Amino acid sequence: MIAEVWIPITHFEGFYDISNHGRVRTVARSVRHWRGGLRRLAARVLLPGIDGDGYCHYTLCKEGKTSIHKGHRLVAIHFIPNPDKLPEVNHIDLNRRNNIVTNLEWKSQYHNELHAIHARIAEGRIKKGNTLTPDDVRFIRQARRSDGWTPLTLAKHFNVSDKHIYNILSGKRWFHLV
Repeated sequence: MIAEVWIPITHFEGFYDISNHGRVRTVARSVRHWRGGLRRLAARVLLPGIDGDGYCHYTLCKEGKTSIHKGHRLVAIHFIPNPDKLPEVNHIDLNRRNNIVTNLEWKSQYHNELHAIHARIAEGRIKKGNTLTPDDVRFIRQARRSDGWTPLTLAKHFNVSDKHIYNILSGKRWFHLV
């Protein structure tokens, strides 16, 4: 395990630090109390929130204004050089909550998505290549319309997800095929 290193978060210097382990902490400081005088705030590590996509995020506040920042992006911006100005941060192990610097890398959107697809193929969670042929898609549409097959039955028959069947039937997938 690598040693934890803390550095100030850009635009929040004196308020928050980020570590190479993906943790955020407040900086010990004195603030003016609303009744007058100074109040001492101790440094503490913040607990991350988890967004709808499973990513850790932190709500940072400075001068009464709050902003939400994803943990993996904070780590990448502060600890990983990005000379090619790549837009996305990839979790190498696909665990969106593992924000240690050794698990992150800058990628293009295309390569980030490709990494996820290859990793899921290796895990056996998805099959390589198209599992359906144009004839299969025609059969799915015909069977649903006239033979009364349910999307779930079709999904089991063709060994694909029911979501894939719904996307075919609604025209979101294989839309070029009539």
